[in-house]
Order: sequence, then C-alpha cells, then structure tokens
Amino acid sequence: MNKISRDFMPIGLREPVRDLRFNAKGGNATVFSNNEGFLPPAGRGNTYYEHDVGMDRTGGRGRFRIVALVGGGDELLGLYFTSEHYQGGWTEIC
Repeated sequence: MNKISRDFMPIGLREPVRDLRFNAKGGNATVFSNNEGFLPPAGRGNTYYEHDVGMDRTGGRGRFRIVALVGGGDELLGLYFTSEHYQGGWTEIC
C-alpha cells in the first residue's frame, strides 16, 4: 500500500480529512465495511468510517473516498484515501 505524509497530501483532501476525523470520532460518519478487503482488517472493537470527497458529474458520490479506522475509545488508528475505491489503489495518510 502506498503511503503519503499529511504534510504532502493534496490540498483538496485537507478539509474532507478534518471533517471525517471529527465525524468518525463522534460516531456520525458512514460505516465502511471494507468488503473488498483492500484495507487491513479493522480488528475487534474498531470501525472503518468513510467520507466522500467531491461529487461526480451527475451530483452523485463520485469515486474519491477517505476512510478512517477508529478504535473503540475514539482513537484514530488509520487514515486512507483512494480515487478508485472499488478497484483498490488505497493510499495510507501518515
């Protein structure tokens, strides 16, 4: 899996990452099931949450996603981004 520093992530991701971190820690984000298994297993008591980044041309969700892995105590354990969430290509934001 590719990795990118938060200092070097695309500017367009900064606000969505902030929003996802806030919503995931408060339990207000959409649960991401990781059905395709592209991300590491969440582990017991941990949950993946997803956030859309932008929209497609029809106003739909689009293909860009960020996902946060949150521990039972609202601890942020991992942060990931993809532009093709059904095909893999995830990048870990460190």
